[in-house]
Amino acid sequence: MEQDIKIKGIVLAVSPQGESDRRLTFLSSELGKITIFANGARRPKSPLAAAARAFSMGDYTVRQGRTAYSLVSAEIIETFDGLSVDMDKFCYASYMCEFAGYYTRENVTAKDELNLLYVSFKNLLKDEPDMLFAKALYELRLMHIEGEGPNLDVYLRNGKADRVEHIADCLQYIEKAPLTRLYDMQVSSEKRNALIGFVDKYKKKYVDKEFKSLEILNTLY
Repeated sequence: MEQDIKIKGIVLAVSPQGESDRRLTFLSSELGKITIFANGARRPKSPLAAAARAFSMGDYTVRQGRTAYSLVSAEIIETFDGLSVDMDKFCYASYMCEFAGYYTRENVTAKDELNLLYVSFKNLLKDEPDMLFAKALYELRLMHIEGEGPNLDVYLRNGKADRVEHIADCLQYIEKAPLTRLYDMQVSSEKRNALIGFVDKYKKKYVDKEFKSLEILNTLY
């Protein structure tokens, strides 16, 4: 007998399915990244419409099928509407979702990844956030969560101190700060630019994927 499962998470991406359904890529703390079909979500006044929007966060009840899950009901916690009405914020939030989707897998718990995405969305909703800097902090912290972050001690032992010594305090903070304080870091413009450059080069070395939302961002700046 099919059993309903309750999970908490954020909708990473949405695509139409058939005439009235939506296909969701969903990041949950309990089941990792899963595919959910929201049947009838595109119909007017569908009770699943709000739950089938990108960036929506909530407690979802799903039913497992052979290859995916179907959405039974949802209690929305936050919709992060401010991310959808600002083009820049929308693109950065979409990229963060793509990057989270790159690392997460089905049936592998993703509590830390979900919490990181949540605080990152909250940061983007602030008035005039430094989104390029936030992107670097998000990338590096997620890579640390996945065990792929840079090892500062190794850099210093291998005679590469000139690459990281001036931003060593920043790298340590990004790795170890409580998630709720990640975006509180204040740095000089020189350190900001150096950190962004370092993260960009580091990510290119270890991440073998092109991200659609990042391509759009690159056309904007």
